[in-house]
Amino acid sequence: MSKKSAMHRQISRVMSLNEIEKYGVRLRLFDGSTLFVFHDEAVNERYSQPYKLHAIYWQIRTVYDANSVIIGRRTHPMSKLFCTEALYPAPNHQAYKKRIAIK
Repeated sequence: MSKKSAMHRQISRVMSLNEIEKYGVRLRLFDGSTLFVFHDEAVNERYSQPYKLHAIYWQIRTVYDANSVIIGRRTHPMSKLFCTEALYPAPNHQAYKKRIAIK
């Protein structure tokens, strides 16, 4: 498995509106539009039209952070919006074993 595909692997944790507000910078919707996140609102890139996040939550397809890394993904409109490992990385077990061995 490549490093990039491992980074975008979904985990079983559902992404909340608070996490979108805190970590999200850009959203892609299922209709193809791009929105930028400002606190509890998202502004359309082309038309500068503001939307409340709770009103468009079920239309969000992907959530990007400030480095343009996908941190949330939904596979189809009726599924849940899941976090990716980029937001909550898996623990590094080798580093943990080394820390225990040193003690």
